[in-house]
Amino acid sequence: MRLPVQPGELIDRDRAISFRLGPWDLEGYSGDTIGSALFASGRRIFSRSFKYHRPRGLLCCSGHCPNCMMTVDGVPNVRVCVEPLREGAVVTAQNVLGRLDSDLLSIVDKVGGPFTPVGFYYRTMIRPRFMWPTYEKFLRNVAGLGRLDEHAGHSRRYDVEHRRARVLVVGGGQAGRAAALAAATAGPGVVLVDEGTRLGGADLPGVEVLAPARALGIWEGNLVPVDCETVLYRYRAERIVVASGATEQPLVFPGNDLVGVMLPNGVRRLVRDFSLKPGTRAVVLASDDLALEVADTLREAGVAVPRVVDLRESSVRE
Repeated sequence: MRLPVQPGELIDRDRAISFRLGPWDLEGYSGDTIGSALFASGRRIFSRSFKYHRPRGLLCCSGHCPNCMMTVDGVPNVRVCVEPLREGAVVTAQNVLGRLDSDLLSIVDKVGGPFTPVGFYYRTMIRPRFMWPTYEKFLRNVAGLGRLDEHAGHSRRYDVEHRRARVLVVGGGQAGRAAALAAATAGPGVVLVDEGTRLGGADLPGVEVLAPARALGIWEGNLVPVDCETVLYRYRAERIVVASGATEQPLVFPGNDLVGVMLPNGVRRLVRDFSLKPGTRAVVLASDDLALEVADTLREAGVAVPRVVDLRESSVRE
């Protein structure tokens, strides 16, 4: 459900956007991602796991995990938690037989575990050899992630621009912004690249900000390709500062892939960026102060938090 207006929320509540999920007509707001709009409409299962078809829900809300991969306008494997919502978008589930909520292939998870160990298809289905093409076709159909339209052409045009930068900073967190501003005091030619949306249009004196955008790598001669919407910038930089931060990883415990298990920053993004209540009741399990602070975020959003576990103080039983 939507929360009251939050300070700094990214959505524009005065501008509704219509889209479709299968046969259902849904609405979100300008500034929503497809994932946040689906979550606001009550959707909790976004995908199914590759092999066992276990249900998957929002986890990171940053595009760093495969939990929310869906087909959007015919393009498979789109991470909808970071895909901007657009008018008339058609979203469909993938890797399911039936519906997301009732995938018939989930029977593999319920009864097939002992018969489908890791790599079973490499050992079980190699005899007789002449049957392998049939086995392969079957496995691809039941375990593939999305389907490509063989007859579809290019749906979007991408331009390429060659640019130079004196200093290119990758990452727009506190350290990245500080590095960019410090470099800007020595003159022009400073570029800051960040994959988030909050820095878009930010006023950093002397710094050109590209956001949302992704630096794809660093090649010989300080070549850094930057994917920025429909443009690929090929930067040649004199100096490169990598301040991309860390990627959250889920704790390992039985059931850590269940729908409803979320990373702390995923919770923050739902509440802060899209004014969404992540749930009604939560237990916070973390091992650092920043992650533990999400308990306050949950309480402010009206979520009951009966227990907060600091793993630095509490031992985990095997």
